[in-house]
Amino acid sequence: MDKFESRCETWVRLGCGLQDNIIIFNTMCLSVLSFVAQLVNVPEPVVNRIKYWKQRFARGPWNWLLDTDLDHLSGLGFRAQTKDLSVVAAAAQLRVVHGPGGLSAGTLLRRREGIEKCRRDCDDLILRSAHTRWVSHAPTQTILSTMERLRDTGMTKACIHELISSKDMEAESSESKLKLIIKIRKQFQSTAARTIAVAISPFDWEARIRAKLELLLHRNGASHRVSRLHAVRTQRNLHTVCKLLPPRVAFASLHTIFNGWCTGERFGMRRLCPLCRRVGALGVRGKDSLHHVPHCIITKKLCSMLGLEFQD
Repeated sequence: MDKFESRCETWVRLGCGLQDNIIIFNTMCLSVLSFVAQLVNVPEPVVNRIKYWKQRFARGPWNWLLDTDLDHLSGLGFRAQTKDLSVVAAAAQLRVVHGPGGLSAGTLLRRREGIEKCRRDCDDLILRSAHTRWVSHAPTQTILSTMERLRDTGMTKACIHELISSKDMEAESSESKLKLIIKIRKQFQSTAARTIAVAISPFDWEARIRAKLELLLHRNGASHRVSRLHAVRTQRNLHTVCKLLPPRVAFASLHTIFNGWCTGERFGMRRLCPLCRRVGALGVRGKDSLHHVPHCIITKKLCSMLGLEFQD
């Protein structure tokens, strides 16, 4: 855990964009814990620290974007999203069972006999006995309990096999079947993780966007509620932005919709807009708020200089 936190601290200091931070978090930081998580359950203190560092990687006002939002950004069209360690661990544990030999009845019987022999031989060495029992017993029990938990939600090894091979089952030659087996082994964990995430923790982006927009409108003095159609259109617009524009523009749009900019109004402060406060002669100066930015005279002049048509 210390290695994970030191890596997070190092990368946060670089001040990269949100997409780069997500990729760094998944590949450089979370990977430190994922190897151990395939054999042991993730304790609550570790989960809380992961949530904390996801907030640090998001940058900006605290809780403008939650860790659950970061785990489901693909639902808004973004190409990168953070990984949920519990989902990755469950998929890895299922892969361990799926691997050559798996946890067959014979393997479990041999492990049980080894544990009993260890207890008989090491009664006088309590620490050694306890450690050996953990090494031999705890990972097996963790993986088996994960299998039972996933089975209760309809997630099985057969389900993952069917998802991967559904389009390739018509292959008849032995060579094609061999390629299919290799493909299943390579894609098993990633497909299992995606399927487990949908089965265990479905995410309602429509309700989340409506709640955020209502909070934003309330801060700007509006009294009406956001309709379902408004939330659906916002979600579709984000999908379009993610396809047509660079990631930094898409994440800037997400910052705006989710009220993630560090404006004075966001922090309950009364101060003038930093863009137009020194040019009051050009027009009425506005507050430092997200609601004012589209109507700021500097924003309008910038749009005209860039040849963009500004609609008030």
